[in-house]
Amino acid sequence: MRLSVALCTYNGEKFISEQLQSIEGQTVLPDELIICDDNSTDKTIENINVFAKNAPFTVRIYQNNESLGVIRNFEKAILLCQGDYIALSDQDDVWLSDKLEKSMALMKREEARYAAKAIPILVHSDLKVVDQSLGVISESLMHMQKIHNENSEQALKTLLVQNYVTGCTVIINKALKEVATPFHNDIIMHDWWLALLAASEGKIAYLGESTILYRQHGENSVGAKKYFSTKNLKKALSFDEMKSQIKKQLYKQQLFLNINNIHI
Repeated sequence: MRLSVALCTYNGEKFISEQLQSIEGQTVLPDELIICDDNSTDKTIENINVFAKNAPFTVRIYQNNESLGVIRNFEKAILLCQGDYIALSDQDDVWLSDKLEKSMALMKREEARYAAKAIPILVHSDLKVVDQSLGVISESLMHMQKIHNENSEQALKTLLVQNYVTGCTVIINKALKEVATPFHNDIIMHDWWLALLAASEGKIAYLGESTILYRQHGENSVGAKKYFSTKNLKKALSFDEMKSQIKKQLYKQQLFLNINNIHI
């Protein structure tokens, strides 16, 4: 079993060292850390290089000549990972020390439950929302946003209209990587895409505790806010048009879902 961490960076000099230290401090260490930097202009790469010299695992650093954006940068990082399992990481959070251990234990339980590594599986968790100095804003992002669907069998119904999976908590198995990459051109966010495919082609498993200090500092790519909700989507376009767009997106990945039978 090989475990990779896919970390994407862009002008993250303020917080990247703390995040790298929290990965190094895990009770279960990854086998490799893949870092894709999206053409940073600050000291992000310098800080990473300092860490890489004495890291207890392989660190591979890739610098984009031109900015790819968060979605394509994560796609690149995931594709470069060689592990059987891939944990996604943002640059500005802090992982609790048992984040990887607990998430991987849940992943192994799910694989044993379905008796096959070939089933695409996504594991995600709750987060503790903190300010830039790590002062606690909320003990639970899920409770704060009130969007989590505890029933994994109903996950797809929720995910078709709003995302509740936060990418920086996610671990995927190799089967999900193979289904999800390359990313479709029109996806809204990488974690939503992975969650949709896991819910439709495999399984989503939720670890009901916070594994990350989710830092809010005004420069987050997404931050502790909802994606689109059903209410907001209905304001933007008709419900029939929304279902049509979802169908097109999923059909392009050969996910033949009977969307008309899903009651939202």
